[in-house]
Amino acid sequence: IKEKIVPTTIEFMDSLSVECVRDQLNLDLPKGDVTLLLIELDGDQVLIDRDARKIEALCQKMGTVEFRLARDKGEAEDLWKARRNLSPSLPQLRPHKINQDVVVPRSCLADFVTRLSDIGRKHDLPIPSFGHAGDGNIHVNIMFNRDDKDEAAKADKALKEILKLVIDLNGTISGEHGVGISKKPYIGMEIPQIGLELMSRIKSAFDPNGILNPGKIFDVN
Repeated sequence: IKEKIVPTTIEFMDSLSVECVRDQLNLDLPKGDVTLLLIELDGDQVLIDRDARKIEALCQKMGTVEFRLARDKGEAEDLWKARRNLSPSLPQLRPHKINQDVVVPRSCLADFVTRLSDIGRKHDLPIPSFGHAGDGNIHVNIMFNRDDKDEAAKADKALKEILKLVIDLNGTISGEHGVGISKKPYIGMEIPQIGLELMSRIKSAFDPNGILNPGKIFDVN
């Protein structure tokens, strides 16, 4: 983006995500501690070729392990297969998950992923992450077995630490999917009480009987 290249898509998969989908579908993906970045361009073919060369040079400069360029739609689809089939491959790690979509500044993305792995090791839980690197929106998946009370407690602690990390990095705990019920207990980590009270009063003004999506985000008396 600093080089004035604006892809249509920049998708990210951490090493644990790559490992899951590679083993599940037997895909030809690099092994080891590698992160996958899918970058898609569109527009005039001459400009696509020019930008693709620039992107390859940037990736090589940053120490990429491997760079693959799709030459046709078939090759592109093979690369996208990994991203599209990622979520169904995660249960091989644990049967249940806490799925959160968080956002951090793009400049903090590498730091966030590294510290996310540290949290996973601390609690002995696999926490694969993937998402939209272009806007810093990352889907965090805390994999655990809810029938194991100790592991369920660890998952809850890990979630709180992850959300605090997001706030510390000047991010937001809710990216694409809103607050709803699952993030309701944590919204106060990001929005101060005075802000929540103002939002509650606005909600009451438009919905005095509390019949519109009741119980979501906050309780209205």
